[in-house]
Amino acid sequence: MDEGREEWRRLQLLAAVRDAPGVAAQALQELDYKVVQPDSPPADNQSRMRAY
Repeated sequence: MDEGREEWRRLQLLAAVRDAPGVAAQALQELDYKVVQPDSPPADNQSRMRAY
């Protein structure tokens, strides 16, 4: 059961990063990761963020 929950959380994390890449980059920077922003960064997907 623990492995299933871990996998579910990883999938949720992937979906969240796709929906809000700017927030994901900010969180990584706060953890001292070096994040290189692309020339044309993707916008947050507000419709997906508000869908549920």
